[in-house]
Amino acid sequence: MNSSSKVHQEEPNEEESANYLFHYTTEMNHLVSIMNDFFMPFYCMESLDYLNLTEFKTEGMAYPLVCFCDIPLSRHKLHKRKFGEYGIGMKKEWGMKNHLSAVVYTHSKSMTITSLSILINMARLIQEKLTEEESQVFNNSVSLLIMHYKSYEGRQFIKEESLFANEITCFYNEREWRYIPLDVDGLKISLKISEYRNTQILHEQNKLIQKNNRLKFNLNDVEFLFLKNEAEIDLFLSKLSLKYSEEDKREIKKKIRFK
Repeated sequence: MNSSSKVHQEEPNEEESANYLFHYTTEMNHLVSIMNDFFMPFYCMESLDYLNLTEFKTEGMAYPLVCFCDIPLSRHKLHKRKFGEYGIGMKKEWGMKNHLSAVVYTHSKSMTITSLSILINMARLIQEKLTEEESQVFNNSVSLLIMHYKSYEGRQFIKEESLFANEITCFYNEREWRYIPLDVDGLKISLKISEYRNTQILHEQNKLIQKNNRLKFNLNDVEFLFLKNEAEIDLFLSKLSLKYSEEDKREIKKKIRFK
């Protein structure tokens, strides 16, 4: 590759928070899928131990979401090691326009968790006084709150082994933002761990939640694309769908980074 065709590698000014939202994955084909078919929500399992619930006991719960991180590029090394070398960086204003929210990190001794736990535990009593429609709105609202909370630290769910790790991970370091599907009428907004471990149920529910809840973007919303090295550029571009013109691919090439 000659000097005139090399990908531009200049980085933006670094601050404590990035001006972009980054999503990483383990395979190039996953990144290709995002570029061709947009972001798709998947059910992700999380522990609820930190909620201190008394009326509602469960090992964990899975929510449909797409995760991003708000970390300056200079600090991405550990994040990429955990989530994958392939990634995409979106402009933060795109995320806000599409209702993405920063996760509220908390812990079992915090006042926010005390208040949320009381609300959850009282839900059954409150619902007895509501109409069916009001009860559904109430349930969805409480669920959406829980889905935007995360423990400051805790046990990471290992998908390949379908269990929670023994070691403690500091989730706060991920500076996570989430996209939660908006069109959930008649769909499951959470899966019990027994449902999640049933591969047929998980596959079916992922397909249903993705049908009307793709997180869309324009090429102008994309600021960065991460590959492992320059040798992968042509293969990556060749996998993009016909919706991208040759001019689009030239613009895409300018967005590619390797670190």
